[in-house]
Amino acid sequence: MQKILTAEEMREVDRLTTEKYGIPSILLMENAAHAAARVITQKLGGSVKGKSFLILCGKGNNGGDGAALARILWTQGANVSIALTANVEDTKSDAKTNFETFIKLHSGLCFSEPQLCLYEVGAFRVFFDNYHNLISHDAIIDALFGTGLT
Repeated sequence: MQKILTAEEMREVDRLTTEKYGIPSILLMENAAHAAARVITQKLGGSVKGKSFLILCGKGNNGGDGAALARILWTQGANVSIALTANVEDTKSDAKTNFETFIKLHSGLCFSEPQLCLYEVGAFRVFFDNYHNLISHDAIIDALFGTGLT
């Protein structure tokens, strides 16, 4: 993998984008999620309708990107589950906004079509001991760590 920007350089790009150019960070998160959804849709033949996704989310902004992506894929007809490594109340800022939006949509939708589910799994081992949680999805998406991982 070829690095284009270091983590520090990426933080500076984000800072300049929001402070100098006035683009809200939540909008950056939304745009990243839409870009990821376009690539996923393209890779799956042009539609995600009826497909099943598991999105692994951390409590930081990368996890917030994952929550936004989950919402977008779900609105396109996909069944989407989030496995969050924390509790929603442990998330902050834009990530918290996206998880709270997800929860508002999620209310009662684990049993609807398409499905939209949130699992606050804490330690992954407990969640992944159930083999079905892995094999029942068309794709597993990593939204655990971003450029802030040190």
